[in-house]
Amino acid sequence: MADAIHHGGRAALKRGGFPAEGAAKHDWASRIAPRMDPSANASPSFQKLRDALLRLTTGPRAAGEGA
Repeated sequence: MADAIHHGGRAALKRGGFPAEGAAKHDWASRIAPRMDPSANASPSFQKLRDALLRLTTGPRAAGEGA
């Protein structure tokens, strides 16, 4: 992804070290998330993550348990 959207690509991020990579990823996530429809994401690994998070957030509490 860095090669497609970051000036200088992955090589430029690597030269900047871990803080630069982390900052870029944070920026991308902040920009991508509002445009993303989790229910329409076709990635099997994303679907697995999404479903696990939904179970964690709607599990017992949805049934009125474990407040």
